[in-house]
Amino acid sequence: HSVFRLAAARSESGVTTLSFQAVSNHTYSLVLRDPSDLTSSVTVSNIAASSADRAVEIADLLPSTRTRYYQAITPAGPDTRGLGPQILEAPDSVRVEAGRPFSLAVIAVGQGALRYQWSLDDVPLADETRASLSRTKAGIGESGSYRVVITDSRGKATSSASVEVWQ
Repeated sequence: HSVFRLAAARSESGVTTLSFQAVSNHTYSLVLRDPSDLTSSVTVSNIAASSADRAVEIADLLPSTRTRYYQAITPAGPDTRGLGPQILEAPDSVRVEAGRPFSLAVIAVGQGALRYQWSLDDVPLADETRASLSRTKAGIGESGSYRVVITDSRGKATSSASVEVWQ
């Protein structure tokens, strides 16, 4: 079902601003995908509509030289706002050559602002508190089991993925 209704899109100085009308008062994530590379995406998390009119404005800072798909991610089924965050897309496990980049990402919705904490083999990773975790050059020591704990004002949810770095 639709969560955002696109009200307007305007480009100014290479930045596209999208104006949405949210259907309900959830916290959402928005996925931006380039149709020429559907394997990569940018996720904007913790989108909350204005409480007065449910207005949402998003700035897409990537160059607007190509067409881009915008996909709003929302909870499916019954209202889950009282149950803590809901993971809509879990991170995928990856196998990567040493020295190459990799990233893990989770898409979740919940009540209020979402907070993230990534860990590697049950050891919290300092400053890894966003919906995605990226490394520009994978090292052998980054192989292992990654876990992200997502919390909101109502509870928490956990998701895991493995990373195998090979030479």
